[in-house]
Amino acid sequence: MAKSKKDTTDDLGTKTTIVSSPEARKVSDRLQSDGYFSDGQSAFRFAVFFSLSRGLDIADFPEEDSSGKGQTWGVAAFDPNQEISFLISQFGRMSDSRSQRETYKLVEALGNRGLLEIGVLLEEGAFISELL
Repeated sequence: MAKSKKDTTDDLGTKTTIVSSPEARKVSDRLQSDGYFSDGQSAFRFAVFFSLSRGLDIADFPEEDSSGKGQTWGVAAFDPNQEISFLISQFGRMSDSRSQRETYKLVEALGNRGLLEIGVLLEEGAFISELL
């Protein structure tokens, strides 16, 4: 069976990509143009940890629409040593029994939600240093 372009898992159900929503990409682009991050992947990683520091979890918000012109990264490049997934399991509100797919689905949701929250705070006049 052929996979659609939006399919981000392999035949075993392993998540192979992290996808930002178009709205999250706008915030990421702003962070890059303002000189805070050199690339979208770094901004997205920051947003994941921002969300964790704020106690956000996937249950706190609906699934984002990742259709459109977001950004996509391979899981292996985004988290080459599984450090992010380890930190998610240690500091996120998730059980140790979550699958790899569920873990990176959470990473994706936390990054998207974090960027949206960061965008709101920046629009309200916050400085990036206040978000740390």
